[in-house]
Amino acid sequence: MANRKRTTFERINLERMNRRQRRELGQRLEKSDPGLEIVHPHAAGIDVGNQSHFVAVPGDRDAQPVREFGCWTGDLVKLSQWLKAGGIQTVLVQATGVYWIALKDIVEQHGIEVVVANAQHTKNLPGRKSDVQECQWLMKLHTYGLVRGSFQLAKDMQGVRAVWRLRGRHVEEAARAVQHMQKALTQMNVQLANVLSDISGKSGQAIIGAILMGERDPDKLAELCDRRVLASPAEVAESLRGNWRDEMLFELGQAKESYQFALQQIQSCDRKLESYLNVLPARQVEITLPSPATAVRARKAPRQRGHTPDIPGLRDQLVRICGVDLTTIDGISVITAQTILAEIGTDMSRFPSEQDFVSWLGLTPSRDLSGGKVVRVVRRKVPSRAALALRMVATALRCSNSYLGRPLPAPAEAATQQSFRCQSHGSLPGRTRVSLADERTGVGGSGSGEVRAKTQSAEPGLTAGPGSRQRIPAGPCNRRVNRHHPLFFSAGLHAGRSMAKLCPQHAMLHAANPESLLYIETFVQPSLRRRAIAEEVSGETMYYIGLDVHKRTISYCVKDAAGHVDSEGKIGSMRRELDAWIRTVPQPRMIAREATIFTGWIYDHLLPYAEKVKVAHPLMLRAIAAAKKKNDKIDAGKIADCLRCDFLPECHMVSTEIRDRRRTLRYRHLLVRQMVQMKNRVSGLLMETGVEHNKQRLHKVGYFHELLATNPEVHPCIRPLLKISRETIERCQKTDYALVSSLQRDPLLAERIKRLRKIPGVGPITALTWALEIGDVSRFRTIKQAISYCGLCGEEKRSADKVMRTPLSKQRNKHIQHVLVEAVKLAPRQCHELAVVHEREMQKGNRNRATLAVARKMVAYLLAVDRQQRDFVSAEDRRRTAAA
Repeated sequence: MANRKRTTFERINLERMNRRQRRELGQRLEKSDPGLEIVHPHAAGIDVGNQSHFVAVPGDRDAQPVREFGCWTGDLVKLSQWLKAGGIQTVLVQATGVYWIALKDIVEQHGIEVVVANAQHTKNLPGRKSDVQECQWLMKLHTYGLVRGSFQLAKDMQGVRAVWRLRGRHVEEAARAVQHMQKALTQMNVQLANVLSDISGKSGQAIIGAILMGERDPDKLAELCDRRVLASPAEVAESLRGNWRDEMLFELGQAKESYQFALQQIQSCDRKLESYLNVLPARQVEITLPSPATAVRARKAPRQRGHTPDIPGLRDQLVRICGVDLTTIDGISVITAQTILAEIGTDMSRFPSEQDFVSWLGLTPSRDLSGGKVVRVVRRKVPSRAALALRMVATALRCSNSYLGRPLPAPAEAATQQSFRCQSHGSLPGRTRVSLADERTGVGGSGSGEVRAKTQSAEPGLTAGPGSRQRIPAGPCNRRVNRHHPLFFSAGLHAGRSMAKLCPQHAMLHAANPESLLYIETFVQPSLRRRAIAEEVSGETMYYIGLDVHKRTISYCVKDAAGHVDSEGKIGSMRRELDAWIRTVPQPRMIAREATIFTGWIYDHLLPYAEKVKVAHPLMLRAIAAAKKKNDKIDAGKIADCLRCDFLPECHMVSTEIRDRRRTLRYRHLLVRQMVQMKNRVSGLLMETGVEHNKQRLHKVGYFHELLATNPEVHPCIRPLLKISRETIERCQKTDYALVSSLQRDPLLAERIKRLRKIPGVGPITALTWALEIGDVSRFRTIKQAISYCGLCGEEKRSADKVMRTPLSKQRNKHIQHVLVEAVKLAPRQCHELAVVHEREMQKGNRNRATLAVARKMVAYLLAVDRQQRDFVSAEDRRRTAAA
């Protein structure tokens, strides 16, 4: 009989440690004693699992201090009895899923305290990790009091929390069913959602029910609308003329039944929640009320909306249980108050202050300090339902007229959320506090009632209306072509022939998206036909070559205009092999490749052998030619396809003279970085040995030599290192000066650099970087294109009338971006116009945006001077000239 794997029950009840194993385990426990002060001498640790739990007790309590128990109730009782017999009074467990809940209940029934800890606070286990070591580690942490227990809700509130969370899941299921109903109606072109704000309301459900009963007359369906519907009966009837499909009607019926079932489950949860709230004790809290002179008439209770709990007098119940009316806080509705009660309870004594309460909710960021400086500030991800509810309220209340809703900048939203939490914390027993609105105005609320945020559906197909159309990009025959559109490459175009004959994928493409084939036949195919006609007139067939260049090899693929592979293979990335290979390729030819570090010399070497050599943008080309399978051969073929179909996202290639001088300037940047590193190393050596020095004068020649000659604190072991570092710095400085001077005197750049330096804030390095990195400014049609190339703007993505903007894009020229940002720090001091721009942006409260605004203005100045070939003249000088 084959050996089978023993079950957990068999392994636990049959396996026991022998004498040698017990002795070795005891020695390991004794050797690992850290020698700290014992806080809990009668502590144990339990590593909770799905099938079994490992328990560790001190070595002197049992001959076998580590045992494994099953997860069934009988073994949990044995576990509790074993702990009780060993004199254990407190146990530490990790909050792992929900497996610890049953264990905690049974162990506490035997009179043993159970401390539940956050697993992230106990994860730093040294050495290799195993279940035995984990439970021993937990026991040690708990013995020396190194772990804090997590927040545990009171027992009488656990039922309220469980039912409230279950009700929330039913509400989500009901919302999902409504989305499915809307999707089914939209697919049948029944635009009910365009005339009714909520299809789950009385009118919407009546119309959907009649449709499922077989009614198809739009006028009779429109009569079922309530009189309060704003749309006219004719408009409603027109929106109900659809394409009645049997499978969509079946889906609509299923979605409606799911919605009705979810409503029944919600009602059941409401009845159970009401029974739990009725047995909770009442609380009395003394609160300082506003004076009669400042008191106002109580606001009217808001009308019940959405899935508000159907519990009579729920607000009065919450006031009785909490002792205060949480809904008097601006923006707090009955649902939000119920969420706070279910998730936190009424005992706020666990939080010593409002700051602790805000931190527990996860609103405060995590600040990492090192050397007295803040090295990192990150937002902690705390899955708190109470925090989520209060964030939604804060977001919706931000633009209201209440005290917390005054017009605030975007960064102030977090402060608004903290105010919510502080008021909720101070309003419950043990933290008596009047809301901020009461303290400032003496009024208990703003009368805003419940704040509701309208969210858009996440179900596909629900956000776009019937009239929404995807904008088709312009074709290659138009100068405003979007050559990075994925449609260009997916169609598999072939030049000069019938697309239906040469591309069998077009039948599938047309079935999936008829507009794509219409676009190809309208825009792309005429361009390719013109190319084929030109080839027929000349009598020669153009060959398109794609190169995938690497350090040692180059993969190539040669295709004709019809897309047929003429040859493909791999050669070495050396000049003699390139010369031998290019002579075997038929002419005329066009060559394309990606932009890499080897771009320059290969471009220059192949330019005499081809009609045209193009360099593609790597990121954009990757988006066009994305495929499941990727290798050098496929990449070369994709590049050749993009080239012959005129879809290649071409990069700008400057002249060879400019590239040679740009290489020199970038080498100068490398020397500057090395020089800064050596200066930092000199400072580090002095700080390591405790030598007092003047940081501002350290890198000056006279002071440095004086420091080495007269300061006795300089240790002899670091003197040679300091001298070598200083020599390296001086050598870099001399090389830097020589490189910059040679570039400034260069006849190709001298006149241009002189004009650019007339702009305020533009020095020799900024002028050289602009001239050599930008090259020919005529390639930028607008200032926005130049700003985008310099990396001074973020990415912008639009979809379904939504705009998502990101921080500064990383697709930029990093050299010129760095130089411009550094130049902006001094430019406002030298130019009044730049100072005005900087001050205007600084008044909005964001220093980084002010820096970017000045940098964009400088790009406009640089571009204008280069285009007009004239010196820069400020606005003040122009006014003076005009006045004279």
